[in-house]
Amino acid sequence: MRAMILAAGFGTRLKPLTLGLPKPMFPVLNRPLLEHTLNFLSSQGIQDIIVNVHHLPEKIIEYFGDGTNFGVRLQFSIEEEILGTAGGLKKAQSFLEKETFLVLNSDVLADIDLDNVLKFHKEKKSCLTLVVRQDAEPEKYRPIELNDDGRITRFVDASIKHSSTTTQRVMFTGIQIMEPEIFSRIPANKFCGTTEDVFPAMIEEELPVYGYLHKNYWIDMGTRETYIQAQ
Repeated sequence: MRAMILAAGFGTRLKPLTLGLPKPMFPVLNRPLLEHTLNFLSSQGIQDIIVNVHHLPEKIIEYFGDGTNFGVRLQFSIEEEILGTAGGLKKAQSFLEKETFLVLNSDVLADIDLDNVLKFHKEKKSCLTLVVRQDAEPEKYRPIELNDDGRITRFVDASIKHSSTTTQRVMFTGIQIMEPEIFSRIPANKFCGTTEDVFPAMIEEELPVYGYLHKNYWIDMGTRETYIQAQ
């Protein structure tokens, strides 16, 4: 299975720290955050990886090169204009479209067995599986409603305060498994989001979109507080 790491963002929540250093290069225990992600994927048997970059891309590319020194085969998708999560995926289509693939955000660390997620994805015959988790304050993120068999019923709008009695409210971890058919739903060379545009439309059309409930360690290092906590 191939993987894409989403690393093209500006690191807005960490400004001004990200003005001179892209977030994937922030040190975590004296190694860049992206290096931890590559080591994680390699440990899970995933070695063919593409990373999209936009903000200060040369600092990332010069450090990681073709991935040889990190035990992976690495390519970069350089976005001259930032394309969003779905737009970035579309640009990397030729690398990913041959089989089921993994996508994850560059700023998360998680203790997760991806083989279990892939097994769940296949058993459910899912076209899209989001790794989700329970959180004491899911409204900090954009909550997702999940029914008893793991099917995602909707992304919850901020104006909806109470969940359905037949679903549980969870949050998206930024880790997902996709089928190549998703590329037909994304416009080329246009800014487009996955959770904003593509995923809700798939759920609305009642396609098999599932959530794999992750119960172990996970952290999003997108803020100063969580970045310090991750250390």
